[in-house]
Amino acid sequence: MRQCVRLACAFRFPGPDKLEFPCPKCGSATNITDHIPNLSPVRTNRPLGQYPHLEIGLDNLRSVFNVGSIFRTADATGIEHVHLFGTSPTPTHPKMDKTALGAELVIPWTQYWDGVSAVNEIKHRGLEIWCLEYSPESKNLFTLPSPDLNKPHLLIVGNENNGIDPKIMALANHTVYLPMMGEKESLNVASAFAVAAYWFIFNWGKNE
Repeated sequence: MRQCVRLACAFRFPGPDKLEFPCPKCGSATNITDHIPNLSPVRTNRPLGQYPHLEIGLDNLRSVFNVGSIFRTADATGIEHVHLFGTSPTPTHPKMDKTALGAELVIPWTQYWDGVSAVNEIKHRGLEIWCLEYSPESKNLFTLPSPDLNKPHLLIVGNENNGIDPKIMALANHTVYLPMMGEKESLNVASAFAVAAYWFIFNWGKNE
């Protein structure tokens, strides 16, 4: 960490470990005050046989940055496969790495122009379909029992403005929503996915 020597400014910020580096706020000299430790991430390894098989579907997302963020969360939560429906940007997009930070290179993914047909095919492979979407039939995710440990699942999130295709919703085994405590009606799709993904991973088989 560095801090500006000018008392009227005193801007404190992370900066390079150089003898001289100007304050980005006022241009005065700065001093090194602390060294930030290089910490390793905390990894949670689940026993074999309890590691869930969870795949995700992104239905006509618009933002490459949302998709990139979802890839990064998918890597963190051990997602097996990412299915990209319709307009959802793929990892070939040149801006994907700005938020995916390389996660798009390690997670298998498939692109489909017709999301309804894709979900039909995935369901026929034996995956249980969960849609994260508000609807009259939606249930609060946190009131549901944990997912069946013996079944693979596909969790689908939808377009930032229009949500999930109604014909995909009709194929769902479960439609769930995240409760909102404030004035806004929803979270950003990448944030909503992160909450739901961690719920799946750490509730999987808890009631077995």
